[in-house]
Amino acid sequence: NIPIFALTSRLVSTKGIGELLKASHLLDNNGYEHRVILLGEGPEKRDFKMLAGKSVEFLGFPDDALSYIAGADIFVHPTYNEAFSLSLVEAAMLGKPVITTRVGGNPEIITDSETGLLIPVRDANALYDAMLYAINNPNKMKKYGENLRKSYLENFQFNRIVKDMIIPLYNKTV
Repeated sequence: NIPIFALTSRLVSTKGIGELLKASHLLDNNGYEHRVILLGEGPEKRDFKMLAGKSVEFLGFPDDALSYIAGADIFVHPTYNEAFSLSLVEAAMLGKPVITTRVGGNPEIITDSETGLLIPVRDANALYDAMLYAINNPNKMKKYGENLRKSYLENFQFNRIVKDMIIPLYNKTV
């Protein structure tokens, strides 16, 4: 019953990896069992491994990365900037609640306290608080994941986007 937080990302500072490692350390230091799995590679991987605590595991890019996300409890995406995150859409597809930063297109995908938690950018303490909230409120987080899956089905399926948005727009211009 140890909560698993997962992240898929290029391993660089601007993806908020340092803040995630700090938040994980805070959880460890305060006696909260958890696990963080990082799926990805990048030029700062060695530095991050040196900073990682006992609860963090680096998995590279396994062929079945989505199965790791599916097996996790919460998807974490503490990026400094983002246009439109396919990682968040994948988490939505899998019905995983999300903790992410309030930047770029993230708030278009995640609604705070409905489908996940939005936190300030570059704030390890806010990330710690959100992760602690997730640990202490598994039923709410499960509901957020269910809500996010519903949002995915309503808003992010390609065939629905083409049928309901692109074709009507095309028909207006013809």
